Amino acid sequence: MEGRALRCPSCGFASRTTQYTLRRSCSHRAPPRSSNQEAILRLSLVFGTTTTLCLLLACPSLGVTPKQYAMTLASGKYGWTGSQHRALDAIVSGESGWDPCRRYPGTTQCGYSGSNSCGIPQASPCPAAWRGRLAGTWRAQVEWLLSYIDRRYHDPLSALAFRRSHNWY
Repeated sequence: MEGRALRCPSCGFASRTTQYTLRRSCSHRAPPRSSNQEAILRLSLVFGTTTTLCLLLACPSLGVTPKQYAMTLASGKYGWTGSQHRALDAIVSGESGWDPCRRYPGTTQCGYSGSNSCGIPQASPCPAAWRGRLAGTWRAQVEWLLSYIDRRYHDPLSALAFRRSHNWY
């Protein structure tokens, strides 16, 4: 880390010392961070920015939405960008509107515990691990969605073409 200027996340002070020293020497005296926040800040030094890292980890403190998380994961893990992102958005917008609490038929119920289609991908049947806690499983829903599209159609454009011709995907 020597030779590279680091910035204090609280006041922007730049130094060539470690992040630990920056936090201690900050004139604004940032409140103590949880171990998760500390880990995110340490990893952000490797990835370049906290925002990029938080998009990868879906940090709730930055207000990352399921759609932002999905697009970041689609790009990073599957290499889907541009028109693939638009196709993914078109599929999910038509299925659930990116609402993790959406369930079939067309209602929103975060505590849903039945087996009908549910969540962002409208997985059918609703996976047992999501039942009764749809809002808290949105990351798993996004990961399931992308994996399903990759396994079944290989990419969002192919999935969207199928959805348009069959009215399901």
